[in-house]
Amino acid sequence: MQNLKLKKAKLNLGGGMSVLYFDSFELDIENRRLSADGKALRLGSRAFDILAALATRAGQVVSKEELIRTVWPTTIVEEGALRVHLVSLRKSLGDEARKFIENVPSRGYQFLPAVRVSPSATTNRPANPIDKSTLPRTATKLLGREDFIRTTAEFFKTTRLLTIAGAGGIGKTSVAIAVARVLSEQYRVLFLDLAAHSTGETLLPSLASQLGLSVYGSNVLPAIIGELQKSATLLVFDNCEHVVDEAARAAEEILKASPLTTILATSREPLRASLERVRQLPPLEVPPEGSSAVNPSEYAGLELFISLAGLVADESDFARPEAMTLAADIVRRLDGIPLAIELAAARAFDMDLESLHRSVADPLALLRRGRRTAPPRQQTLRAALDWSYNTLEPTQKDLLDRLSVFAGPFTADHARWVAAEDVSDEEFYDAFDGLFLKSLLNVSAAGGNYRLLVTTREYAATKLANSGFDQFCKLAHAKLCRARLAEAERDWTVLDTGSWLNEHGGLVHELRSALEWAFSEGGETRAGIDLVASSNIIWTQLGLMAEQLTHLERALAYFDQLDGVDALTEMNLRVSHGGTLYHIKSSERDQEAIEEFSKAKSIAENLRDHMNTLRAVGGMTAIHTMNGDYVEAISLAHRFNDLFGNVLPNAASRLLAHNFHYIGNFDAGLKHAQTALELARGGVRGTSQQRSEL
Repeated sequence: MQNLKLKKAKLNLGGGMSVLYFDSFELDIENRRLSADGKALRLGSRAFDILAALATRAGQVVSKEELIRTVWPTTIVEEGALRVHLVSLRKSLGDEARKFIENVPSRGYQFLPAVRVSPSATTNRPANPIDKSTLPRTATKLLGREDFIRTTAEFFKTTRLLTIAGAGGIGKTSVAIAVARVLSEQYRVLFLDLAAHSTGETLLPSLASQLGLSVYGSNVLPAIIGELQKSATLLVFDNCEHVVDEAARAAEEILKASPLTTILATSREPLRASLERVRQLPPLEVPPEGSSAVNPSEYAGLELFISLAGLVADESDFARPEAMTLAADIVRRLDGIPLAIELAAARAFDMDLESLHRSVADPLALLRRGRRTAPPRQQTLRAALDWSYNTLEPTQKDLLDRLSVFAGPFTADHARWVAAEDVSDEEFYDAFDGLFLKSLLNVSAAGGNYRLLVTTREYAATKLANSGFDQFCKLAHAKLCRARLAEAERDWTVLDTGSWLNEHGGLVHELRSALEWAFSEGGETRAGIDLVASSNIIWTQLGLMAEQLTHLERALAYFDQLDGVDALTEMNLRVSHGGTLYHIKSSERDQEAIEEFSKAKSIAENLRDHMNTLRAVGGMTAIHTMNGDYVEAISLAHRFNDLFGNVLPNAASRLLAHNFHYIGNFDAGLKHAQTALELARGGVRGTSQQRSEL
């Protein structure tokens, strides 16, 4: 069947749109409804916008950038967000319909089915009378949520179903209650806590009770609809995540039959229901790393901690600048999660601030006692995480455990490295996207990659340790680090320093984690040696050569006990060890550094590795120059030029220039200095550019 190109149709979610028909589907853009064979399908708001944008341009390739601009017109998002919602869309369309949207490499996406158009009727929402209602009281004052509450309430001018999503302990219930209080001027408000429901079957009967109905029989929906049609009502469905399917169905049925009803839901994942709009609740703001003279009122996370800790400790304790610094670091380590901050503040009753700060390194053990009046799932941080974990499918649990090996941000491709070997790509991405939708994966501010909150990572790490596949995951993580180090090495020749640090600087955290495991009992020593041998670029460019020296000497100690370590690895270890000794230990260990450079030089010459020969010779000449042995330095440089001058012409000039100057041969010194400067203009890294051309 030939595709129909809709050249004049364009996405305009403000109204006056058409109904589109393709295959057995009906897409009502104005009323934001998708159905198949007359049956309404659950579809999140972003997924709906993507489908509408593609279907209105069926047969055309829509670029990723254009889709992002259309679906997120006022927000800057990364491509990963688009992919997540495309996965959700394909799931909603069903197995056969997964082929509807084709990924056109390097261009974008294309909607394949033929599409026909017909006008749609416009429905008007009746005016709603004002009716106030009683809501649960929150135990603490909400801080840092004023703008979120205000803008969420405003969304209900155009939205009938809005879900506040976020990680456990982020404060979704408190914010929803505050939003409902604002809206109680316009609606009768009914609050339904679904956390107490073991299954979704009791949702509608509980709602009937809230409405004051006495209903007998299994079908209570007609009575509920009849009552809801009497006045404008806001239903608050709190804690939907463990009954999400039933909550979504109930929301769709109620909204379809009762135009006077609006629903505000909270969940750790979107309902993926028709008409749904999702707002992700972020953590509280915390002071940035390295900030000083912190004003608590500028950071809601810090203000919350101090206000709560002051209830059980002496407020004067926070008057000291060093105490404020400790408090800022505590809330930063807890990722600004309100529940974690509340639990940490409660420990100020039996711990001083310094002890509390040290204990945050093990947050799950520290944050084990909360308010007795809090719901069971919020009385400890572990209970909150247990609640989230128990909503996961087995493949999602498995992947979350494995992702705990990452020390910082990671991409979906990085996550694929540590996934189970027998998991297909489709199964992996389903599980990965599921974790994102359930708020267990957060989008990092750094490059739009993903990350686990520190508390989630610690929780998943305990699960991984007892899984039986923890060593496989950590070895896979070490291999990933090795691949990323090779990429960083390649990029050094083509990126400026700022861009390179932005792209690869964070790799040091993964490298430290991988090395700690590799050299631990039960680790993989060879993997650790390989990482140390390959990581010189990271340590030197971040100014961490003292730390590098520790790792090098540990690797060399193991190296001498192993058989069959390849020559390339030994060469890299030796030349890096010589360099760090020269820079860190100065003249104290010059002879040892020269010996290491000499061993590296011999291996490099045998391997015909010209650049590492140059590194080794350069290291030896630097030591001789520093010790005033200029003649020997010149002799080494000439010997290098005799061997490799035809491959790296004039590369020895930077070694010769200052040594000729020091012995008084100023003409030769000036000539070689000019040659070295000319070579440095040839690329981002001077002679490093030549390396990429070999």
